Amino acid sequence: MAALVWMVLVLRAQRHDDRWQRATVMYGIAALAVPFLLPLAGLLLVSVGNVPADAIPAAETLMVIWLAGSAHELADPRHQSTPLPTRPPAS
Repeated sequence: MAALVWMVLVLRAQRHDDRWQRATVMYGIAALAVPFLLPLAGLLLVSVGNVPADAIPAAETLMVIWLAGSAHELADPRHQSTPLPTRPPAS
């Protein structure tokens, strides 16, 4: 449960920060939602085979894509903010 709350908070922060691209946030949302949707897909596609077991690597891949994109965009130097100018001391 703590990991779920952490991921929701991180995705919310990424959505409101201009350092992260929309695609990265969408991969994060997909990585969060897919594990909850797999059992539903398994119920709907019972005749096809073992959908949840076959789709787990896809869900894990979404998480890896989100983590790699987040790390890449966080390390991108073009998004670093410039320091505020300092005032000289008043005499």
